[in-house]
Amino acid sequence: MKLSAKFVPVLFAAFAVMGLHVTAFAEQEVSDAEKRVFMTDHLKNVPGDATLSYGFSKSGSLEQNFQDKVTLTVKAPASGPGKNCHVDFLAGERQFKGIPELIENATGNPIILAFLERDLGEMKRITKGQPNYYRKRIRMNLAEKAEIRTINIKHEGKDISGIELLLKPYDNDPARSRYEKFSNKSYVITLSEQIPGGVYKMYSIMRERSADAAANKPMIEETLTYTGIKK
Repeated sequence: MKLSAKFVPVLFAAFAVMGLHVTAFAEQEVSDAEKRVFMTDHLKNVPGDATLSYGFSKSGSLEQNFQDKVTLTVKAPASGPGKNCHVDFLAGERQFKGIPELIENATGNPIILAFLERDLGEMKRITKGQPNYYRKRIRMNLAEKAEIRTINIKHEGKDISGIELLLKPYDNDPARSRYEKFSNKSYVITLSEQIPGGVYKMYSIMRERSADAAANKPMIEETLTYTGIKK
């Protein structure tokens, strides 16, 4: 399966295709957070042919912990802007295949799409809810309430600049009683123009919910971190 988009950035279009409508984006102003995540040319600093590597880890008390890897293969397109991309997200039985095998003329980093779409599938598995609903919550949070802050990142012994976006899409959900046990979840997306592919880290944490906030231990904690590029 291939995916391309002529009139909107391909990553934004892909998230729209998988449950939201492109027209919904066009009908309202796009937030700064949405632009940074979905409408930025993250791949502009990647050469025409390269493989970007990321480490992935899962921990917490709810399920089995593991470590794995993710790769993004980037090639120069025959024509048009951006890059042609293929994502291998985890391996073996854990491999996630919920995004197109080939994303053509991409400018946004498809790793973002893969991480979020896999996460939506995990939410469905755990809560028995619908991915479209959780996707909408994330999109609304990006549009309206995402927190953005400038940070310094320590990478390969150097300090580089970046931004963090903090998302809490389920905090004020009027329907959260349907999945209350699993609603204490947040996401952090760390981006930097000094990192090939623009994405340094994606992180999600689902905590236990109790009256004592300090006792809310992680049930599921997942982290994807950029580890290097092979040209």
